[in-house]
Amino acid sequence: MPNKLSFTRVVLCLTLLALMGLPTRGLASQQPCDRFALNNQAVVMESPDADSSAGASVLPTGLAKIYSNLGTGNNVYSSFAACNESGSGSPHGIEFQPMAFTPNADYSVKRIDLAVSWIYGNNDYILTLRADNGGVPGAILMKWPHVAAANYGTCCALETVRVPRTHKPVLLQKGKQYWLVVNLREYAWLVWNLNTTNTSGKGALSHDGKKWIKMTFNTNGAFDVLGVRQP
Repeated sequence: MPNKLSFTRVVLCLTLLALMGLPTRGLASQQPCDRFALNNQAVVMESPDADSSAGASVLPTGLAKIYSNLGTGNNVYSSFAACNESGSGSPHGIEFQPMAFTPNADYSVKRIDLAVSWIYGNNDYILTLRADNGGVPGAILMKWPHVAAANYGTCCALETVRVPRTHKPVLLQKGKQYWLVVNLREYAWLVWNLNTTNTSGKGALSHDGKKWIKMTFNTNGAFDVLGVRQP
């Protein structure tokens, strides 16, 4: 359960949101994602599903970029501007804002890097790679149940997850839309840091994790998807 200091921090967060004129609930389609911005330091937990890296400017040997909106150097993603991601026990209530991408060829997924930061409550989150279902997230293709979020207000550590070598190939088809979805524990308030490459794209919004509203975000959360091109 959250301690007194955590609740105090949340009250401060909400107060600053109001003063800054930022939204505290979801926005309609064709809008920026519901954003959060606050300089708040956090402690990162260790996670069996993810490791931190100092950005992804160097492409790993043998892998190709399926999708990427990451920057470079000390500007891999925005340290403060971010899309809200919150669980049912947070003061904000449930709000999930997944990001979509579309491969330009057939690939087998090997690795995903993304910038998700901790604000309040439980530090780790569940990441799923999903197929598309009529323009919103659909069937789960791969799931990472314990991914530790990075420090909010800093750059440029990324959470990195990989498809285990023992797992059957996760294949993506050219021209089809896919989704990355951040699901949270009950007492969790995280954010998905925005990209710094001015990349927009398809997204979605849910206040229960089941029903989705189609969105087009002016600026997407920062991430990349790496893999091996298929013949």
